Order: sequence, then C-alpha cells, then structure tokens
Amino acid sequence: TVLDDFSKLNILSPKGNKIDPNMSLERLEEEGWARATEYIDEMIEMVKKMEKNGYTYETTQAVYFDVTKLDNYNVFTNQSLEEKLEGVREEVGTDPEKKHPADFVLWMKRVGKYENHIMHWNSPWGDGFPGWHIECSAMSTSVLGEYFDIHTGGIDHISVHHPNERAQNIGAFGHPSVKYWIHNDFLTGIEDTKISKSEGTGVSLPDALSLGFDPMDIRYLFASVNYRVQLKYTKESLEGARNARLSLISKLRAIYNSASAVKGEILDEYKERFVNELKNNLNVSGALAVISELLKSKEKPANILATVYDFDRVLGLNLKQELEQKDMDIPEVVLKLANERVEARKAKNYGLADRKREEIESKGYRMIDTKDGFTIEEI
Repeated sequence: TVLDDFSKLNILSPKGNKIDPNMSLERLEEEGWARATEYIDEMIEMVKKMEKNGYTYETTQAVYFDVTKLDNYNVFTNQSLEEKLEGVREEVGTDPEKKHPADFVLWMKRVGKYENHIMHWNSPWGDGFPGWHIECSAMSTSVLGEYFDIHTGGIDHISVHHPNERAQNIGAFGHPSVKYWIHNDFLTGIEDTKISKSEGTGVSLPDALSLGFDPMDIRYLFASVNYRVQLKYTKESLEGARNARLSLISKLRAIYNSASAVKGEILDEYKERFVNELKNNLNVSGALAVISELLKSKEKPANILATVYDFDRVLGLNLKQELEQKDMDIPEVVLKLANERVEARKAKNYGLADRKREEIESKGYRMIDTKDGFTIEEI
C-alpha cells in the first residue's frame, strides 16, 4: 500500500519526529507531509495562469508548456534546445502536434493510451490528470509562497525535471521562485552502484534500524559528506557514522557534567567560523571540524554547550535532548560483561570478546565501541 511504501522510505517527519508505520494520512499531514492528490485544484489554477500569460498551447492529447518562450530554459545545463530529446519519460510518448521536442505536459487528457487512466479529474481542458512536473511547482509555491530559498533534488533532475519546474514558476508568476537549487549526488552500495528503488537496489530505512542504527546515525552519515559527492551507504559507513556521533555525545556529556547551572553564552568567534563553513557550499564536514576544535578549547563549559546547541539548530542531531536524558539504569551484570569484553579485546582474544558481546545482547542491551571507549544502549 501507499502507507507501507511511505514507512519504508521515511523514518523521520519534517518536524523531526519518528514516523509510526501506523500513522494515519491525517497525522502525516500534521507532521508536515503533503500529498499531491490534495493539490489538484492548485495545479489547475497554476496551469491557467501560465495559459493566460501565453506560455502554453493545447493539442488533442494534452496541454503543453512552450519552452521556446523562455530565453534561458536550459540554465542548469547550458544545453541548446536542439539537443533536447523527445519523450524523455517513456510513459509520455510522442505527440505529433507538439511544437518542440522539449515541450512538456502540464495536463494530460484521457485519450488514446490514457483513455482508461485510473486517476483523473475534471479541468478546463477536459477530463485528465496533471503532468509529472506541475505537482512540484504547485505544491511548493502553495505551501512556501512565490519565493522560497532552497529546492533540493538528485543530480538526475538537472536536465529535465528542475528546468521544467523553474519554467512553470516563471510562466505562472513572471519570475523564478527558488533562490538556490541544490542537486545532490547518488547514494551507492557496496559495489558502487546507485541505490535506486526502481532498479531494485534500494535499502529501506527500517532495514537499517533493524541492524541497530539510530535515525540520527543515518542523519550524521548524510551530513558528514558534501552533497555533491557520491556517498557510500553501507553497514560499514553507518557504523563509522554511529561511532563518530556517539564519540561527539560522549565528549559533550563530559562537558555537560562539568558545566555550571548558569546559562552559557554563544561564542561569536566559533559561530562565525561555523556559518562560514556552511556558506562554503554547505561544507558540513568543515562545520563539524569547528565543533571538534571548540570541544578541545579552554572556553567555559556552559559557553561551549550553548554554542553547540545553537549549531545543532542546523545539524538537527538532537544533541541537547541526548545530553539531558537521564542516564539509563544499566544492570551490573551487563556492565561487568562489557568490561570483560574490553579486557578480552586488549588481550586480542576476539573469540571471547564476541561471546561477551552476544551475552550482552541476550540480556537486551547493545555495546557500541567508540574512540573514547564504549556506550551501552537498550535494544
């Protein structure tokens, strides 16, 4: 079902809350998710605006956007219109009445191969359904307004989808709506192949959680590599991200325990450096390096915490929440097994160390090695 697919692809809502697989559609909307089928009227109205402004034309099969009306349609690729290929998406097919191969569908009519299309709505151009691109323009501008800062997407959207979204916004409003288009490179698996649901190489997020990873481990992994670089999404890379995140929390906890009750002040010098790293094409790895230097500094603990909490408004790692959680009441027997495992590893008795780890897990806990020692969490 749609909800089953949704829960496999999403584990955190836009508000940062964990997704419950049993959430109703109404609750998902409350959490910040929007459904395309709820914005059909807005899509139709947007097409009408483009029509009024002279950017469209109608055939017996569909309503098209005329890309020749824009001087810089291919601003993302600098590709000439003559190089554009017709029928980029196979399901669109070829319409003999199209004026230019790059013209794209705004509204498809229920004729020909689409006569029995399941999803369809009434419109000024007849019974049919919206094109592939219009839903994104209509939904984004309906929720965020005619102007908004950031629009993200994969590098595979550079050549077709995002130029078409941008064209629709200009056609409807007379100006571009997006200030920054951010195109991320692909996730890759063990064999360096692109992870893709359509290609059957996808890895569901619940699978990652079943391996014992926290959603914040995944977030840390994604944040630590620049968006323009391919990211290897494997168990090993997740383990590295988890260890780095837990090491960060461990260092912060030591500072937290030594901090006074007085509210700290944000350190402007470090904040300026942090912001400058983000201004450098969202260099989050550089921003994390600033945090690392801050933790090693001789600044007052309360000021260090206040500054890191401020940075976390960008990182979204829930660091304050992590530190303020009450320490877990770990059974003595589990702590004993953990220390025995440490000694076994020091003695290079890895077989015994593995057995100690299994004993810990059999009691409902997980031991995670970090650069500074280890942490224990409930399974």
